[in-house]
Amino acid sequence: MGVRTWVSDWPVYRQLTGTDPLGRGRAAVTAHTQRLRPRTETAERVVPSICPYCAVGCGQQIYVKDDKVVQIEGDPASPISRGRLCPKGSATLQLTTGSARRHEVLYRRPYAADWEPLDLETAMDMVADRVVETRRRTWEWKQDGLRIARTLGIASLGGATLDNEENYLIKKLFTGLGVVQVENQARVCHSSTVAGLGTSFGRGGATTFMQDLQHADCIVIQGSNFAEAHPVGFQWVMEAKERGARIIHVDPRFMRTSALADLHVPIRAGSDIAFLGAVINHVLTEEKDFREYVLAYTNAASIISEDFQDTEDLDGVFSGLDPDKHHYDPRSWQYEGVEAQAPAGDVDEQYEQKTQGEAVEVIRSLLAGENVNHHGVHFDVENAKLWDLPDTPPPIGIAVSGDRSCELAGLLADLVIATEPEPALISAFDRHGGAGKPKIGQMPICYDTDRDAAIARAHDQARWFGGGWPVNSELPGPDGFAGATQFVRPEDVARTIPCGDDVDAVVEAVRPYVDAGFTEVALVQIGGDHQEPYLEWSQHKLLPALREL
Repeated sequence: MGVRTWVSDWPVYRQLTGTDPLGRGRAAVTAHTQRLRPRTETAERVVPSICPYCAVGCGQQIYVKDDKVVQIEGDPASPISRGRLCPKGSATLQLTTGSARRHEVLYRRPYAADWEPLDLETAMDMVADRVVETRRRTWEWKQDGLRIARTLGIASLGGATLDNEENYLIKKLFTGLGVVQVENQARVCHSSTVAGLGTSFGRGGATTFMQDLQHADCIVIQGSNFAEAHPVGFQWVMEAKERGARIIHVDPRFMRTSALADLHVPIRAGSDIAFLGAVINHVLTEEKDFREYVLAYTNAASIISEDFQDTEDLDGVFSGLDPDKHHYDPRSWQYEGVEAQAPAGDVDEQYEQKTQGEAVEVIRSLLAGENVNHHGVHFDVENAKLWDLPDTPPPIGIAVSGDRSCELAGLLADLVIATEPEPALISAFDRHGGAGKPKIGQMPICYDTDRDAAIARAHDQARWFGGGWPVNSELPGPDGFAGATQFVRPEDVARTIPCGDDVDAVVEAVRPYVDAGFTEVALVQIGGDHQEPYLEWSQHKLLPALREL
């Protein structure tokens, strides 16, 4: 290398003689740096994707060469992230190429010191076997005389990256297994938002998408280090600030979000509610609310029913509280003159009560010989009439499962039907106007002189009965019943359904209905080919024994 070449390659010489006098551009580039090329340049194709970490949904571009991922970068076309990725999302490549990434299942046996590799199929079978065994070992049919049909030996904890469809399937799977401890990180975060936003906006969680922050005039961030915890989302806060929006950070700590805010409010830890109450009071007192928006898009313009009583009226509780059950009846929380489905309480039971009440109204009108034109919340009946009326209208029964349906049955039905011998159902039915009306319990049995054959038939045709009403009422069709009962064994069925020709077994199964206050019991024989021998056996042996109860 000559002196001239050496001098011309000297960065200081290039800085003094070239177009980069500050030495921050071409003058500082070495020959090695000039030879470097980005991994994206040699990629054969680019596949669009979504970051697999949090639920923000940032777009990613996956660069592939020789069917291997060589680089992952932010997608500039994403309306959510616009090419940005947080540090975790920027390191997504490590999921595919990192040395710590495992490509096989590892299992450490009890008391073993080392991990051993397993193929995926074997590992999945082991998980399934443990789920079935744990469920079987920890299963509870009753507690304190109440049917619970559950297991406390299994729990589920989901994350925020699970989408709606995945959460739906997870909930259905574990409900079918009798698991009651089903939790999700999103519920922990957003349980309070349902109560706060559900009535006004119809749902909890965020009421708009994060990009709308850029159009805000004032943004209050309380209890969060937004700038560092959600850097991709914080871009919209900074765009609002560039437009002139005022950013206020309320937090005892001073952090990066505080440094970027126009105002940092260092409240004392634990005083959040008092601070928010003061802000709300100031807004209302000084009439600084956005009145047009409040009236048009929130429930502020609605008048609450006169039946509603607030905490200052009832010493800290709301109206509708049942102190014995520690449960709220939200019917007094309705708006005046409007009947809406409350986002609280036993939502399914509330819906059943409304539909059944409307159905009974239509049926009674038809049985009275009326020409029915009904346009209700749940049913539309157009110009309907029964021409051949019975001499005596048949009694109308309503199946019940809780206090609300018992109240409806007591007020509207001629009789009540239940599939579980719960004294609470009968007392609730009587309390709401059902005293003196027939109370019918429904119970399956499977008669056969061969008990094993009876158990097999009951398991084949009616094993779903052991799941109880809370499960069966949610199943839409045969596939659902098959899925919910796939782990029910013949011996499980034999414990819940009297099988065979043992009269005493049937009597003992019926006895709880009698003790609970039922006036009649409907026995459902399983198996169409065995009805005649069942009826003959019932007439000569079973019914005489039952009548002695």
